[in-house]
Amino acid sequence: MGEINAFPPGILVVGILCTSPQPRIQVETDLVSEFGPVAIESPIIEFSHSSYYVEEMGGPLFKQWVGIRLPEIRSPTGIYKEQTQAIEHRHKLGEKRTVNLDPGLLFPHQLMLFSTKNYAHRIPIADGIYGELELLYRNGKWDSLPWTYPDYQLPDIQKFFTQCRNCII
Repeated sequence: MGEINAFPPGILVVGILCTSPQPRIQVETDLVSEFGPVAIESPIIEFSHSSYYVEEMGGPLFKQWVGIRLPEIRSPTGIYKEQTQAIEHRHKLGEKRTVNLDPGLLFPHQLMLFSTKNYAHRIPIADGIYGELELLYRNGKWDSLPWTYPDYQLPDIQKFFTQCRNCII
């Protein structure tokens, strides 16, 4: 029989989607206050993979991921989504978000994202928070799944995830 143990150390990966660098810089300061120092940053990409956020946030949209080493994973893990949503709320202009944050946990063999939206491939992990396995690390590379977002499949972004992985192995 297996024993219940603490989660291994991981990296909190947060995708920061916004229309200009200014909110990203302010949000990164909030992330550091909430979770600790940023260990690694991805390149900034133009986000043209979906128009889902354009009506609310405008455009053009840009996205960058940051990685924050976590010596201990908090349980329930849904707390990471709750905390990033609170940061999003602080940066609203009226009823509209200026930033969208996508938190996830990266371990040596997988990247799991958190969402408030329920779909068939998402698993309830806390009140109103779902976990989604986004990428698997196998045979020295990241493997996508049928639902993996296109921006998570970009070679430069997967290189960033590998750099995050190297911080914890």
